[in-house]
Amino acid sequence: MRVATTVVSIVTTLIVGAAAFAASAAKNPTSLILHKADFPSGVEYDMSSDDGLGIEDTLAARGVETEAASYLGATYSKTKGFLQVSGAVYATASVATARRVFAGVKKERDTFWRLSGEARPMTAPSYGNEQFARYDPPGGEGIGIMELIVRRNTVVWLLNVKLERRTAPPKAALLGDLKKYALKQKSRVGRG
Repeated sequence: MRVATTVVSIVTTLIVGAAAFAASAAKNPTSLILHKADFPSGVEYDMSSDDGLGIEDTLAARGVETEAASYLGATYSKTKGFLQVSGAVYATASVATARRVFAGVKKERDTFWRLSGEARPMTAPSYGNEQFARYDPPGGEGIGIMELIVRRNTVVWLLNVKLERRTAPPKAALLGDLKKYALKQKSRVGRG
């Protein structure tokens, strides 16, 4: 009888330990966001241990567990203009959860763009298992925006590049910045 009790105790301990490990298996999103060193010198940089968009809260309300962190880097030069790069990283414990997070982030951002912009889908190089990109061309104010949402295995990341200058920035300039920072973000996330 003691052997059976000991076996049940060991199995219970293993199950509880495995559940705790799975819950903590998500990577730390603060280590996955772009950091000040990823930007040119003189950048104004800020980071937060949430997504800064409220999407994490919306996902939690739907029963989707994720940890998030966000950042914003802003630079200005006379030749380039005002460049603002911002983003968020959502770390999950499984690919299935990450798929739900990707769908949730895309849905929330679709709602935002429907209400506030003229953004339209665009093609971008592949950075993960799933992705969606959009482009809001500059109007008379000279502000162009590109946004990229990517899922790489268990991690979802959002990258937003905004370039403002009085001679409206060409699409190629925004795409160059998007690719530059997307490669850095992809490298930070690694295999996800």
